[in-house]
Order: sequence, then C-alpha cells, then structure tokens
Amino acid sequence: MDSQHKTRFSLQIIIFEAIMEPKPMNKKVTLLVIIASLGYFVDIYDLVLFSVVKAESLLTILSKASDIDRAATGKMLFSMQMIGMMIGGVLWGNFGG
Repeated sequence: MDSQHKTRFSLQIIIFEAIMEPKPMNKKVTLLVIIASLGYFVDIYDLVLFSVVKAESLLTILSKASDIDRAATGKMLFSMQMIGMMIGGVLWGNFGG
C-alpha cells in the first residue's frame, strides 16, 4: 500500500471515529446554539403571525382602499420583511463569523 492510500485510509478512519464517537459539546457552545435557535424561532413566529393577521389589519388600516391596493400593500410589506431578514442575516452572519 503506497503512502497516498495510507493517508486516505487514515482520513477515513478519523472521519468515521468523529461520526461514531462524537465528543461532548462545551456548555458555551450549547448555550450559543440555544440562543441562536430562539432567535430563529422569534423570526419565524413573526413571519407566521404577520401572515395570519395581515389581511384583517390591512382591511382595518386601509378601509377605503380597493382590494387590489390592499393586496399590493400586503405583498410590499411581506417583501420588505424578507429584505430585512436577508440584510439582517448577512450582517449578523458576518459579525458572528
């Protein structure tokens, strides 16, 4: 067996051991994952809640507007929400990285 095959075989053993016998996570890493998942949960909850109340809210706020105008406003608000999440993800992703 030449050295290239030995190296590849050694790497496969290292990967296998890392998968089959994971090391316990540090408490700080666990806390970080919990906090990040809570932030994700809040973002998703905001999206779902806004989708649920959007039609009724726009009907109340824009009571004299046509259905087409309310639909366009709802789409614009949703687009702004998505753009805000994208910008926030990029900025905080860079800060975190």
